[in-house]
Amino acid sequence: MKKKGILVCILVLLILFSNVVFGQEEVDFSTIFHNHGVPRLIIDGETGKINYANKASAQFYGYSIETLENMTIQEINVLEEDEVKEKMQRAAYQEENEYIFEHRLANGEVRTVQVYSYPVIDAEGIILYSVIIDITSEILLEQSLARTNRMAIYLVLSLCIAILFFTSILYINKEKYKKIANLDKLTGAYNRRCLYEFINENTNYIFKSKDSMHLILFDLNDFKKVNDLYGHDEGDRVLKGFVNALKKYSHKEDMTFRIGGDEFVLMLFDKKDQDITQLLTNIEIEFGRVTKISTLSYGVVNIPLTKSSSSIDIETYLKKSDELMYAHKNEIKKKIHDHKK
Repeated sequence: MKKKGILVCILVLLILFSNVVFGQEEVDFSTIFHNHGVPRLIIDGETGKINYANKASAQFYGYSIETLENMTIQEINVLEEDEVKEKMQRAAYQEENEYIFEHRLANGEVRTVQVYSYPVIDAEGIILYSVIIDITSEILLEQSLARTNRMAIYLVLSLCIAILFFTSILYINKEKYKKIANLDKLTGAYNRRCLYEFINENTNYIFKSKDSMHLILFDLNDFKKVNDLYGHDEGDRVLKGFVNALKKYSHKEDMTFRIGGDEFVLMLFDKKDQDITQLLTNIEIEFGRVTKISTLSYGVVNIPLTKSSSSIDIETYLKKSDELMYAHKNEIKKKIHDHKK
């Protein structure tokens, strides 16, 4: 748009120059001005009065030439009068000669125009020779493209947000169903499969962040008698009561697993031997409040977390704890037998 206005001005200068070169000393500038196809105005640099308007200006603004030449540029420009005067002064002193204005036509329509305004000094003072180019279509096109770009960006962002939303929903549901799949429905303890998954997925974390790890295998002695004497509802209550006892006296980072009908594993981290002894005592007392029929047998295994180790063979430690648990069970039976004697 800037180039177009400059080309118009250059064209005028070339016409004037050609007339001089070819001997036409008298240049009919008035004819050139009035018949040019681009709207032009000659404006008083002080008052803003339109001294001369060409035919193209009359066609563009919708006024007759006579009407235009009795108007001021302030009546056409939608800016405040003081702002228009400031722009004229800047053009007169060549501080700024290219503008984008909004001009109001005779029918009330407002058009966006590019104005190139250059000062000429005559006997009456400074006049502004102004070329007006209608750029409304270009501006509307730019605005349309900008809206299209904004809409495209909005759609892309909306799509990204939707993808993130549904991905998070899928992830949450996946984690939810995974947790459900890893839980024993009756007691709320983790199941046997979860025990293996936990060890496989967290071995590195355990070795790096934990100082010690103990596995305790529990078995509920004579649990079958509870079901036989009082029914499965009572048996379910006893199982739930035992898991509640485990959770009550262990810490949040410790984990409880139900690996069989009446067999449970308690995984303990960073516990000293005396802490484990006290924990077992508390659990036995608490379980005694749940039932008077069943008692507990258990086997405690220390899983070494040495720097040289890089894996945990959970089967080996389960087998070892099972042996210790049965040794404890036999010891309890022997005590009961000796007591009966």
